[in-house]
Amino acid sequence: MDDPRIKPGEEGPAPPQPPPSEPPRHDPYDRPEDDQPFRRFGPSVFRQDRQFLGLLVIFHFVLAGIAFFIGLCPLMGLAMGIWMVSGAFPTGPAPPTYPGSPQGPPPGQPPQWIGWMMIGEYSVMLLVLYGAAILACVVGYFLKRRKHWLFCIVGSGIQCLFVPFGTILGVFTIIVLARESVRHIFQHGEPQSTDDEDYP
Repeated sequence: MDDPRIKPGEEGPAPPQPPPSEPPRHDPYDRPEDDQPFRRFGPSVFRQDRQFLGLLVIFHFVLAGIAFFIGLCPLMGLAMGIWMVSGAFPTGPAPPTYPGSPQGPPPGQPPQWIGWMMIGEYSVMLLVLYGAAILACVVGYFLKRRKHWLFCIVGSGIQCLFVPFGTILGVFTIIVLARESVRHIFQHGEPQSTDDEDYP
Protein backbone atom coordinates (compact mmCIF):
# COMPACT_ATOMS: atom_id res chain seq x y z
CA MET A 1 0.00 0.00 0.00
CA ASP A 2 1.44 3.39 -1.05
CA ASP A 3 2.33 5.95 1.60
CA PRO A 4 0.33 9.21 0.89
CA ARG A 5 3.08 11.29 2.53
CA ILE A 6 5.60 10.33 -0.19
CA LYS A 7 5.13 12.35 -3.33
CA PRO A 8 5.92 10.96 -6.75
CA GLY A 9 9.61 11.29 -7.58
CA GLU A 10 10.66 11.25 -3.91
CA GLU A 11 10.77 7.53 -3.42
CA GLY A 12 14.53 7.55 -2.75
CA PRO A 13 17.31 5.51 -4.34
CA ALA A 14 16.48 2.07 -5.60
CA PRO A 15 17.82 -0.81 -3.57
CA PRO A 16 21.16 -2.13 -4.90
CA GLN A 17 20.86 -5.00 -7.31
CA PRO A 18 23.13 -8.02 -6.89
CA PRO A 19 25.86 -8.17 -9.52
CA PRO A 20 25.23 -10.63 -12.33
CA SER A 21 26.68 -13.95 -11.48
CA GLU A 22 29.55 -15.09 -13.69
CA PRO A 23 29.41 -18.56 -15.19
CA PRO A 24 31.50 -20.98 -13.17
CA ARG A 25 34.98 -21.45 -14.56
CA HIS A 26 36.06 -24.98 -15.24
CA ASP A 27 39.04 -25.95 -13.12
CA PRO A 28 40.78 -29.03 -14.58
CA TYR A 29 42.24 -29.78 -11.14
CA ASP A 30 38.84 -29.66 -9.41
CA ARG A 31 37.90 -33.31 -9.67
CA PRO A 32 36.14 -35.24 -6.93
CA GLU A 33 38.63 -38.09 -6.97
CA ASP A 34 41.57 -35.76 -6.26
CA ASP A 35 42.56 -35.11 -2.68
CA GLN A 36 44.13 -32.01 -1.22
CA PRO A 37 47.81 -32.92 -1.86
CA PHE A 38 47.07 -33.47 -5.54
CA ARG A 39 45.32 -30.09 -5.88
CA ARG A 40 48.30 -28.13 -4.63
CA PHE A 41 50.57 -29.23 -7.48
CA GLY A 42 50.93 -26.66 -10.21
CA PRO A 43 51.00 -27.15 -13.99
CA SER A 44 54.80 -26.90 -14.10
CA VAL A 45 55.12 -29.91 -11.77
CA PHE A 46 52.96 -32.08 -14.03
CA ARG A 47 54.83 -30.85 -17.09
CA GLN A 48 58.13 -31.89 -15.48
CA ASP A 49 56.71 -35.26 -14.46
CA ARG A 50 55.53 -35.86 -18.02
CA GLN A 51 59.02 -35.16 -19.36
CA PHE A 52 60.67 -37.46 -16.80
CA LEU A 53 58.26 -40.31 -17.47
CA GLY A 54 58.64 -39.91 -21.22
CA LEU A 55 62.42 -40.19 -20.98
CA LEU A 56 62.17 -43.23 -18.71
CA VAL A 57 59.89 -44.96 -21.21
CA ILE A 58 62.44 -44.40 -24.00
CA PHE A 59 65.38 -45.60 -21.90
CA HIS A 60 63.54 -48.74 -20.80
CA PHE A 61 62.89 -49.77 -24.40
CA VAL A 62 66.51 -48.97 -25.30
CA LEU A 63 67.70 -51.16 -22.42
CA ALA A 64 65.43 -53.97 -23.63
CA GLY A 65 66.92 -53.70 -27.13
CA ILE A 66 70.46 -53.84 -25.75
CA ALA A 67 69.63 -56.94 -23.68
CA PHE A 68 68.08 -58.70 -26.68
CA PHE A 69 71.13 -57.86 -28.80
CA ILE A 70 73.60 -59.12 -26.18
CA GLY A 71 71.50 -62.27 -25.85
CA LEU A 72 72.54 -63.31 -29.36
CA CYS A 73 76.00 -64.32 -28.07
CA PRO A 74 74.82 -66.94 -25.55
CA LEU A 75 72.27 -68.07 -28.11
CA MET A 76 75.09 -69.09 -30.45
CA GLY A 77 76.89 -70.83 -27.58
CA LEU A 78 73.71 -72.74 -26.74
CA ALA A 79 73.40 -73.85 -30.35
CA MET A 80 77.00 -75.08 -30.32
CA GLY A 81 76.41 -77.06 -27.12
CA ILE A 82 73.36 -78.74 -28.65
CA TRP A 83 75.42 -79.49 -31.74
CA MET A 84 78.11 -81.17 -29.63
CA VAL A 85 75.60 -83.26 -27.66
CA SER A 86 73.84 -84.41 -30.83
CA GLY A 87 77.05 -85.96 -32.15
CA ALA A 88 77.08 -83.93 -35.35
CA PHE A 89 80.13 -81.91 -34.30
CA PRO A 90 82.80 -82.37 -37.04
CA THR A 91 86.09 -84.01 -36.17
CA GLY A 92 89.42 -82.70 -37.24
CA PRO A 93 91.84 -84.47 -39.62
CA ALA A 94 94.31 -87.00 -38.34
CA PRO A 95 97.63 -85.49 -37.27
CA PRO A 96 100.48 -85.91 -39.76
CA THR A 97 102.92 -88.73 -39.12
CA TYR A 98 106.70 -88.53 -39.43
CA PRO A 99 109.20 -91.34 -39.82
CA GLY A 100 109.82 -92.90 -36.47
CA SER A 101 106.91 -91.09 -34.74
CA PRO A 102 104.15 -93.15 -33.18
CA GLN A 103 100.88 -92.98 -35.03
CA GLY A 104 98.02 -92.02 -32.76
CA PRO A 105 94.31 -92.36 -33.36
CA PRO A 106 92.52 -89.55 -35.18
CA PRO A 107 90.76 -87.04 -32.95
CA GLY A 108 87.22 -88.07 -32.12
CA GLN A 109 84.15 -86.30 -30.89
CA PRO A 110 84.54 -84.01 -27.85
CA PRO A 111 83.09 -85.38 -24.62
CA GLN A 112 79.36 -84.86 -24.29
CA TRP A 113 79.71 -83.37 -20.82
CA ILE A 114 81.31 -80.32 -22.42
CA GLY A 115 78.21 -79.84 -24.57
CA TRP A 116 75.89 -80.29 -21.58
CA MET A 117 77.92 -77.78 -19.60
CA MET A 118 77.64 -75.25 -22.42
CA ILE A 119 73.90 -75.86 -22.68
CA GLY A 120 73.38 -75.25 -18.97
CA GLU A 121 75.62 -72.18 -18.79
CA TYR A 122 74.28 -70.43 -21.86
CA SER A 123 70.67 -71.32 -20.99
CA VAL A 124 71.02 -69.47 -17.68
CA MET A 125 72.58 -66.49 -19.45
CA LEU A 126 69.74 -66.42 -22.00
CA LEU A 127 67.15 -66.64 -19.25
CA VAL A 128 68.70 -63.73 -17.37
CA LEU A 129 69.24 -61.50 -20.39
CA TYR A 130 65.89 -62.08 -22.05
CA GLY A 131 64.14 -61.93 -18.69
CA ALA A 132 65.69 -58.51 -18.11
CA ALA A 133 64.68 -57.40 -21.60
CA ILE A 134 61.07 -58.50 -21.12
CA LEU A 135 60.95 -56.86 -17.69
CA ALA A 136 62.26 -53.59 -19.14
CA CYS A 137 59.61 -53.71 -21.87
CA VAL A 138 56.79 -54.32 -19.39
CA VAL A 139 57.96 -51.57 -17.03
CA GLY A 140 58.31 -49.15 -19.94
CA TYR A 141 54.81 -50.02 -21.15
CA PHE A 142 53.28 -49.45 -17.71
CA LEU A 143 55.18 -46.17 -17.35
CA LYS A 144 53.74 -45.04 -20.66
CA ARG A 145 50.21 -46.00 -19.60
CA ARG A 146 50.68 -44.56 -16.07
CA LYS A 147 49.51 -47.81 -14.48
CA HIS A 148 50.70 -50.33 -11.87
CA TRP A 149 52.91 -48.02 -9.81
CA LEU A 150 53.96 -50.77 -7.39
CA PHE A 151 54.95 -53.15 -10.20
CA CYS A 152 57.11 -50.42 -11.75
CA ILE A 153 58.83 -49.85 -8.40
CA VAL A 154 59.54 -53.57 -7.91
CA GLY A 155 60.63 -54.03 -11.53
CA SER A 156 63.00 -51.07 -11.27
CA GLY A 157 64.49 -52.57 -8.12
CA ILE A 158 65.14 -55.85 -9.93
CA GLN A 159 66.74 -53.95 -12.82
CA CYS A 160 69.28 -52.51 -10.39
CA LEU A 161 70.90 -55.99 -10.34
CA PHE A 162 71.97 -55.62 -13.98
CA VAL A 163 75.09 -53.50 -13.69
CA PRO A 164 75.71 -50.89 -14.96
CA PHE A 165 72.90 -49.75 -17.27
CA GLY A 166 70.09 -51.46 -15.38
CA THR A 167 71.37 -50.06 -12.09
CA ILE A 168 71.44 -46.48 -13.36
CA LEU A 169 68.03 -46.71 -15.00
CA GLY A 170 66.47 -48.51 -12.03
CA VAL A 171 67.70 -45.91 -9.52
CA PHE A 172 66.44 -42.97 -11.58
CA THR A 173 63.10 -44.70 -12.16
CA ILE A 174 62.60 -45.24 -8.43
CA ILE A 175 63.49 -41.60 -7.72
CA VAL A 176 60.91 -40.35 -10.22
CA LEU A 177 58.21 -42.76 -9.10
CA ALA A 178 58.76 -41.72 -5.47
CA ARG A 179 57.59 -38.17 -6.27
CA GLU A 180 54.22 -37.49 -4.69
CA SER A 181 52.87 -35.90 -7.85
CA VAL A 182 53.83 -38.95 -9.93
CA ARG A 183 52.10 -41.27 -7.48
CA HIS A 184 48.90 -39.27 -7.83
CA ILE A 185 49.21 -39.32 -11.61
CA PHE A 186 49.31 -43.13 -11.45
CA GLN A 187 46.30 -43.14 -9.13
CA HIS A 188 44.07 -40.51 -10.76
CA GLY A 189 45.56 -39.88 -14.21
CA GLU A 190 47.05 -36.72 -15.62
CA PRO A 191 45.04 -33.48 -15.33
CA GLN A 192 43.23 -32.18 -18.37
CA SER A 193 45.05 -29.76 -20.66
CA THR A 194 44.65 -26.06 -19.98
CA ASP A 195 45.37 -22.89 -21.93
CA ASP A 196 48.31 -22.21 -19.67
CA GLU A 197 51.52 -21.89 -21.69
CA ASP A 198 53.37 -23.66 -18.92
CA TYR A 199 51.35 -26.83 -19.47
CA PRO A 200 50.90 -27.41 -23.21
